[in-house]
Amino acid sequence: MSIWDGVKLSGCPFRAYIHANVEMLEQLVRLNQDKRILIITDGVFSADGDVADLRKITRLKQIHPSLEIYIDDAHGVGMLGGSGQGACESAGVVSDIDYIVGTMSKAFGSSGGFVVFKDEAFAERVRFRCPTYNGSQSVSPGVASASCTALEINATEGVVRRHQLAELTRYTHEKIDSLGVDKLYSKTAVIPVIFKDPMEAARVNAELVGKGIMGSLFVPPFVPNHQSRIRLCLTYNHTIADVDYCVDALGKII
Repeated sequence: MSIWDGVKLSGCPFRAYIHANVEMLEQLVRLNQDKRILIITDGVFSADGDVADLRKITRLKQIHPSLEIYIDDAHGVGMLGGSGQGACESAGVVSDIDYIVGTMSKAFGSSGGFVVFKDEAFAERVRFRCPTYNGSQSVSPGVASASCTALEINATEGVVRRHQLAELTRYTHEKIDSLGVDKLYSKTAVIPVIFKDPMEAARVNAELVGKGIMGSLFVPPFVPNHQSRIRLCLTYNHTIADVDYCVDALGKII
């Protein structure tokens, strides 16, 4: 939703392409080569759990060398990549991305966000001319300290934690697949369980909460009709026993 709001706030003309459909995106680029183009996409899609094909997207610069790419990787930073830089690092395309947006409120357990700019001069321009940035207050010292500590932990323990999370993610997908539920295209630690009826999704979510399982309930208009969902998110701190408890409860409630 924040991407949509930002695009509308900019006042610039825009075109939307079908979810993760790089072929349609390429066609839009070819039809608009006379224009300045900014491609915007999630790295890890927050409600679906799949990952954008960033290698294919960056290759579009061969068609339109001046186009720019903006990745919202709030759900990828910390979870993916050798050093935790997210989906761009995992795909090996960090140097081809012009803007990477991340947050401290997901993998790093703090709050606040950041933008990494390829163009330092443009970063300074945004710093001094962006009203939404200039109108924001600085984070508190406690939050800043928590964020710095999270980055230190990532530097010293991140590789081991991401490996453990990847193994737990693989196990969880196998367990959820055994239930025969629809989890769309997810391959990551963000796992949606899809329901055609939003009231059914709400019922299942309420019963999960009653068993101490906290997911995120998404219903239209935040997701397409007939694709209401409960989003389950894994962390390094979860265990095999936690996953078994969650999947067993989910199966019985459904």
